[in-house]
Amino acid sequence: INGYFIKLTRSAVLTRFDINFKMGSVKMLMGLIEPLEAFTNHFADYEVQLWHPIVGIFIYYTVTEILRDMKVNQNFIKYLTLVHNICLTLFSFSCVILTIKMLYDNWDYSKIVDKECSYLWTHTTARGINMAFYLSKYWEFLDTWIIVMKKKEPTKLQTFHHAGVVWCLACMAKAEAETFHWVSLLNGFIHTLMYFYFSLTLFDIRPKWKPVITALQLVQFVVGISISFPYHVLACSWDINAGLWGILSSIQMNTFSVILAFLFSLFFYETYLQKKKDK
Repeated sequence: INGYFIKLTRSAVLTRFDINFKMGSVKMLMGLIEPLEAFTNHFADYEVQLWHPIVGIFIYYTVTEILRDMKVNQNFIKYLTLVHNICLTLFSFSCVILTIKMLYDNWDYSKIVDKECSYLWTHTTARGINMAFYLSKYWEFLDTWIIVMKKKEPTKLQTFHHAGVVWCLACMAKAEAETFHWVSLLNGFIHTLMYFYFSLTLFDIRPKWKPVITALQLVQFVVGISISFPYHVLACSWDINAGLWGILSSIQMNTFSVILAFLFSLFFYETYLQKKKDK
């Protein structure tokens, strides 16, 4: 009886500790949301001009070529990579949390179908998150530059991906496409996992779920295109004074996503499935 009582008491204590820990974690997370919203709100007034991504892509390819012939201290590259990956992990996770909260607080489907294709863009928080997320795509150019500084060759998939996403998101942000919010959510989630994985590898920790990340990237494209489809049939989407440019930019993004899905599928097959067959 004493042994049973001890086990029961221990179980109750652990359960209470687990509940308190979870509640504390939720409170801590909620406490971080307000300063994060304040941070992203600083980007709400940013105005996208379509020459921005053109110049950005030109700089991206130019710097990539310049770095091929430069000798860079390997310790500097190591610390740069660590800071880069950790910061993007935290940033991407923040975008996911903020987007979920923003959609939960402001979602009103009746207003969207009532000829308000850019309804959510009227909210400072939503606009701030999207603009910050768009600008982070320029920051991600470092992915390629770090590889080149290590005297390795980036894949065509990576360079095409980085250049193309900057252009597509610039068009969506310029047109205030309502589907942008889903890009921030889905892509932010994938990038949280991806940059967290890269961060771990710098400490010689190599989880076995790398193929899962690539698989989730493919799922992201399918889900993203599926979610955006209902916007294509809204009346306001084809009104030149309302959401026409937004829906055209969304269709462009979906076309880009289909191409990426095909290229990522090839990458997944060649990297994981074909190598397993060859063994």
